[in-house]
Amino acid sequence: MFYAELVAATYAEMGLLPPDRPRNSYDPGSSWSGDDLPLLQGATLGDEIPVDVPSAPYQQRTVRPQE
Repeated sequence: MFYAELVAATYAEMGLLPPDRPRNSYDPGSSWSGDDLPLLQGATLGDEIPVDVPSAPYQQRTVRPQE
């Protein structure tokens, strides 16, 4: 299942998308930005929230199999 399908299935279960439209017909970009996403019941998505993830210094790790 792709991200957009999961969001579409969740919104359909919440009554925010029509239940008869195939989940794979939704554009992945519209699932997070709300562009042209036809939500029902007067629902709207809020503004996008920027997230800044600082990069951590590189550390080499050795992964050993568990015994």
